[in-house]
Amino acid sequence: MTKFLCTTALRDFWGHNDHLRIFLGPWCFFPNIIGDAPREQARILPYPWDNREKMHHAAIYQESVYESMLESLVPLLNQVHATNHTQRFWRIILGTWLLHYVQIMHERFISVEAALAVDPLLTTTILAPGSFQTPRYFVDLYRGIEDDIYNLQLYSIILKALGVECDEKEWTWSFLQSRKEFFWRSWQRQSEKIIYYASERLAAKSEVIFSAPYINRNSMLRLLLSGRGMLGWWEPCKTVSLDFLDTIDDHPHRPILSCISYVPKNNFEVILRDNLPIFFPKLYLEGFARVSREMQNSVRKSKSKVLVSSIGFHENELFKFGAAYWAEEGRHIVLAQHGGSYGVARYNPTERLERSVADVFLTWGWDDDDQKTVVLPSAKLSRLKILKQKNQAKSKSVLFIDNAVMRYHYRTWSGPLGGQFLRCLAWRDIFFGSLSQDVFSSMQVRMYSTDYGWHVRQHLASRFLSMHFSNFSESYERQMLEASLVICDANQTTLLESLAADIPTLAFWDPDLWELRPQAKPFFDQLQEVGILFFDPQQAAFAANHYAANPSWWHQKKVREARRIFVHQFARSDDNWFTTWRGYFALNCGLSVENIEMR
Repeated sequence: MTKFLCTTALRDFWGHNDHLRIFLGPWCFFPNIIGDAPREQARILPYPWDNREKMHHAAIYQESVYESMLESLVPLLNQVHATNHTQRFWRIILGTWLLHYVQIMHERFISVEAALAVDPLLTTTILAPGSFQTPRYFVDLYRGIEDDIYNLQLYSIILKALGVECDEKEWTWSFLQSRKEFFWRSWQRQSEKIIYYASERLAAKSEVIFSAPYINRNSMLRLLLSGRGMLGWWEPCKTVSLDFLDTIDDHPHRPILSCISYVPKNNFEVILRDNLPIFFPKLYLEGFARVSREMQNSVRKSKSKVLVSSIGFHENELFKFGAAYWAEEGRHIVLAQHGGSYGVARYNPTERLERSVADVFLTWGWDDDDQKTVVLPSAKLSRLKILKQKNQAKSKSVLFIDNAVMRYHYRTWSGPLGGQFLRCLAWRDIFFGSLSQDVFSSMQVRMYSTDYGWHVRQHLASRFLSMHFSNFSESYERQMLEASLVICDANQTTLLESLAADIPTLAFWDPDLWELRPQAKPFFDQLQEVGILFFDPQQAAFAANHYAANPSWWHQKKVREARRIFVHQFARSDDNWFTTWRGYFALNCGLSVENIEMR
């Protein structure tokens, strides 16, 4: 019987029914339809990154490839664009895309290599080259990884390069069209459009400007107004469109991207280099001159000394262009933590990348003594704490806050990857099944905003018929602040939000998936010792049963102390956070201190 490798959930690429199907991973299935596949004729291969030490060795290798490829791309891009930009300039602009490209392709390569080790004569069906798509910018890669067809493109290129016998199939598809900002489409949002244009003009005169700061709008306006013109707000993504990339023609130099000076050491690196013409985003080649000109002019009009952002460096392409020119002019870039895992996860490439380009990196409490990290209270967490102090509404409801990850590996890091999320779902089943009837009936489950194709809600609803799901129209913050107990099963932002707001909190997760760095482990050990954190879903459920019946547990001295120490280290907040922020920038960024209101 012919052995057929399935790499996707698209069944048109699963071969014939008489094939012995070997599935590359659980991402090939939607969990609620696994039963549709004849299990006696199917085999799901082990996932390479289940060996976490192997994954960590791979992460070191991936970063070395990233650095070498970046070094090789810089002279070529400078030549093509007739520029002389520094490596830091290009790292800021395309570093996020390049690191993800390397990590994603390497994981796909390792998975295919492992399959071929099982049987070198495997056959498969791949996406025909005529159906390949080139991303416009980083978001196309990042969001494309959520989808089966783009992942099939990645696997197809690797399989063809490794000489696997393949049939080819055409498929009509495209990346999601550019989403114009909502205020461009709605007359009701014209006031916001005016605000963004006005803020851009005012920012040009400010000494410190904020862009994508991960701060509530009202809190941000309060900070800006108290700065008396010394602090500004700049959001280029709200006033500049990248829609022209949808129809732009290929640059004549695109084919020479595979001719960079980079010298591959193995088959993977050959594939990585040779396919740059397909994967290199249009913004960094065809769209570079237009966007570069616009953002360079914007930066030159500004007298600001410091640019501060929290979430701009990830998906905000216009911010990255502005920041790159900012850095080349010798001005300072301050990046800030924007969620969980920072300072905590054993390996967090996002944190490492951000810290590599920033002059200063603001954290929510932790400090690596690298002369870059500076501790400031989180504006987001401070706001939640203040709201909790004001909100004394009594509620007996228990709130479980869902978390999800993509079905396919989207970056190498110390969290669940791809099919490993099924282990998290199995833990949830044990947890929910071990709750008392009283707790279960009082519990609301707030699903994650994106399901990524796991069909988690359908699975839970079929397994636990009386489960209550909250409506997305209900405020996340209000639900959290009014809950008698917040439960989470991921080492992410929810844990920090709940503990910072001093809401009774219970967390549980698999420590083999949510790996901690050594410096952070003692603080999590304390949470475990006092019954806030569990590494066993059934024990966590038993604790939830007890806590719901005995709310005074949260006020025990040992619990209060463990929470206080943890929050101080990883979730610091301050009722007067804006005063602390203003003071920091006044003292460390050469501002005119007399113009900063410090009351």
